[in-house]
Amino acid sequence: MITTLAEYLSPPLLGRIERVSSHIRLVARNLLALHKPPFDDRKISSIAEALIEKIYVHGHGIGRKEAANIGLDIANAEGELADAMWSLYEYYEQPLRLGDSFDVEGYFESEEADKYERDNTVVACIESKKALHCCFRILVFKLVCVGVDRHLA
Repeated sequence: MITTLAEYLSPPLLGRIERVSSHIRLVARNLLALHKPPFDDRKISSIAEALIEKIYVHGHGIGRKEAANIGLDIANAEGELADAMWSLYEYYEQPLRLGDSFDVEGYFESEEADKYERDNTVVACIESKKALHCCFRILVFKLVCVGVDRHLA
């Protein structure tokens, strides 16, 4: 098994994986350090570990209960605030395709398909007082075969 792994995981690739992993931890810690009032270092480490190591899917939505369980502060919005938050979600729902599936395998038309491409995909939005500005890109998913398994590249 290690021989097979060594064929696909070269030292430069392993180094790149380590650098990306370190960068993710740094960004998570820096963002959590911005919390007001400030989290202590132990809480920052605990939350970062939960988000980075225990939630394996990038598109995993974190609900209120799970957020509280990992140490994040939550509040239950009611009345006008809840209505405003829902309106904001609906405003972004269409351009960001928030209703679409996050199952990457589901994008491929068949078992033989190895590429999915979608033009004009909104990847970011910035809202100003005057308008909603969206950044569009081409979304591409490619599958690669490693041994007998297919993996997203």
